[in-house]
Amino acid sequence: MRKIITKLICTALSFMMVSAFATETLTMRRCVLLPITDELDNSIGFKVFENVEKHLRESSWCYYRSNSEVINILNNYRKNLSTHLQYPEVISAVAEKTGAGSLIRIQIRPGQAGNMVQVTIIGQNGSDIYFNESATIKELDVDLISQTVFNWLNEYQKTIPYDGLITSIIGMQVAIDAGSDNGLHEGSEFKIVKPLRKRAHPLLKEIVDWETAVIGRGTIFHTNNSQSQGKINELNKQSSISVGDWIVRIESTTKETAVSKIDESNKFGKLGEASVGLSFNNISTTLTDSSGTAKEIGGFGAGVGVGVESWITRVFWSSLYIDKAFASLKQKEGTFQNSSYTVGPSALKLKFGYKYLPLGFFYGPQLDVGIGYGKYSFSHDNNTTDGLTKFSYKGLLFAVRGTIPIKNIFRAGIGLDILVSPKYAEEINIYGEAESTSGYDLSFFGKYNYSPGMTLDGEVNIQTTNAQFSNNREVGNKRTSLKFGTTFSF
Repeated sequence: MRKIITKLICTALSFMMVSAFATETLTMRRCVLLPITDELDNSIGFKVFENVEKHLRESSWCYYRSNSEVINILNNYRKNLSTHLQYPEVISAVAEKTGAGSLIRIQIRPGQAGNMVQVTIIGQNGSDIYFNESATIKELDVDLISQTVFNWLNEYQKTIPYDGLITSIIGMQVAIDAGSDNGLHEGSEFKIVKPLRKRAHPLLKEIVDWETAVIGRGTIFHTNNSQSQGKINELNKQSSISVGDWIVRIESTTKETAVSKIDESNKFGKLGEASVGLSFNNISTTLTDSSGTAKEIGGFGAGVGVGVESWITRVFWSSLYIDKAFASLKQKEGTFQNSSYTVGPSALKLKFGYKYLPLGFFYGPQLDVGIGYGKYSFSHDNNTTDGLTKFSYKGLLFAVRGTIPIKNIFRAGIGLDILVSPKYAEEINIYGEAESTSGYDLSFFGKYNYSPGMTLDGEVNIQTTNAQFSNNREVGNKRTSLKFGTTFSF
């Protein structure tokens, strides 16, 4: 029944359409506000709708599009309106009827912790999500909810990747659907940018990046509030201008030069990151004798770590990481001569690798694969009676790490470093040469983009090393760390 109703809505809207759009020709700077659902018999949604609609009419970024006939059709299915507004075909039909490229969907849902307010801005095809934010507001305050929506709409308009679209072409002149309200004035210089494809977040399905090509330049010679005309001064011989191509205003020659220098720097990888952090560690050492009897010491301590990663190119990188911790370990199992031991575990990693970009751009998901040298050390107080000395595991290191962005301000990931048959060494010869060894550490981490050149980091790391000897003797070390720090880009 629900599918039948949806088709009826789309059919009704289709009768009012002039033609279907084969490509994206509707500007994101023309918006329409969809009916607001609040699950409270529309007692709050209607008031918020009035406030937001007034805000959009007064805004400079959005040429507000309203169509009472479309709204009336949707209101006929008021009881299931929230469900119908989730269907891409319904949204695209509204977009084509109103000529809007930004369709604003607001939902208010009450809950035990407060009222969840969600703003989603959808493209003309009904499925592309340009913006999606939500927050829980404890008080059911119309003004507070409205102001929250205003703030998000202001953030959205900053992400629109162009100032206007080309609507017609006559010789070397173009008509543009943006004017002085969007910063275009007589004498303004602009770039002509051809959108090639868009990239969506693989999990959130939000549009996070556009692949484009600059194909020409021009100058505005006539403008009013909402429209302009421009003259083409330069054009790439291998490209042709089309209706729907982007117009991007050039601020100044100085700014354009600076952008070119940054892009060239990125191309050759003259970039990197430096990090520093503190760690809180749970450390243990387990010794197993020939009879299979195990004894263990363990405890907590703190440490510090520093690292640097440089990008040889945007996809090839190298990194160096060093950390050191200190702790006092006490008897947990078995019998030891001393009541406690001081231990200073450390790690050294030098890696080189390749960065795979599944979506083709740097700020999307990333998969790193690398090899290098690794060394894990446990410097206990020497005590041959208890079988303790300074152990180290070193050798070829294999690394893999995957990260994914979340809402453009977070990046989460998981990493695994494996020592491939590392060499075991001890300061005092107690166990001799190991028959088999292993070492790895597993990391779960997240980064918050505090500023363009700085992130706040958190990580849970589990490091394990093990050596087995003749007569079933075994030495095992484990370090579980909670790390907090910051990373600076350079």
